[in-house]
Amino acid sequence: KTGPRGAVARRGGDSAVAKAPNVRVIDTIGAGDIFNAGYLCAISRGAGLAAALDAGTALASGAISTNPRRYTLPSTVREAV
Repeated sequence: KTGPRGAVARRGGDSAVAKAPNVRVIDTIGAGDIFNAGYLCAISRGAGLAAALDAGTALASGAISTNPRRYTLPSTVREAV
């Protein structure tokens, strides 16, 4: 997790980068846990490394930029996982 820059991961011989969307940050408490939830949910559904990073990044970005918080994946990410 690289905060406003997104996320980077390596698994086996694979690597992936997910860019974070430009959002107005309201509250970052729990952002890492929310990222983990999106990432792990995508992995459990069989998503590849890049799609899982996108899911975690999108979920965390949506949560930290909404009040009350919104925990939904954008449709483009939902379709990929």
